[in-house]
Amino acid sequence: MNYLNQNYATVFMGNDFLLIIASLIIMIFIFGYGSVITKDVIRGGKKLPKIYIKECTIYGIKCVIVALIYSAVQTLVMVDLSHRFLFPEFELEHALTDITGTLQMFTANNPILIGEYVVISIILTYIFVFFMEISLARLADGGKLLESFNLLAIKRCIDTIGWKKYTIDYTKLLLAITILTYLQYGFQFLGFFDYITDLIFGLLVFIIQFIGIGQIYKIYKIKKYSNLDRPTKKSV
Repeated sequence: MNYLNQNYATVFMGNDFLLIIASLIIMIFIFGYGSVITKDVIRGGKKLPKIYIKECTIYGIKCVIVALIYSAVQTLVMVDLSHRFLFPEFELEHALTDITGTLQMFTANNPILIGEYVVISIILTYIFVFFMEISLARLADGGKLLESFNLLAIKRCIDTIGWKKYTIDYTKLLLAITILTYLQYGFQFLGFFDYITDLIFGLLVFIIQFIGIGQIYKIYKIKKYSNLDRPTKKSV
């Protein structure tokens, strides 16, 4: 029993546990402040909002929960897909930043089969993030966790924005994030300056993502209230 207690103490008091806690705190703050940025953009803000620890913490915890649930569902689908194709789980970000490894994967396997796998994986990733972004915007707008999973309300949001409009704007946003992420992780040969470039591109990804989803969701808010203000025709 003492041996087990010592092992548990080693895990929970060791560097790995502290690293996990620190990473979680940072993630909560990043998501929280990002959500505050999105809320401010939706309300017409032009500058980065002030940082309030309590507000960022509350929003951050909710955003992390939303992201984890979406990621968990996506992971289950991707694992099932990888088992069907007999491939390791496909990670879009890793494939984009490790071009050499991606090319080796193509040459080491049936290129047609792995091509199908990659295309399906990209489509699934696109779909999951497609709905997760609008969910995070709804969370930032109303602050209610359950509203992020109200599929009917999410559909009405996209209906109001317009599926074509939302798809185009979302795709532009995703492409910008993908390119910046590739620039952030794809070039690692500048030595000390790698840390600076990683920081710069990381901040750009952060700002563009949360401002972008705020700008897209803002269209829904504008159209929603313009429809409410529009006078209804009275029957004669």
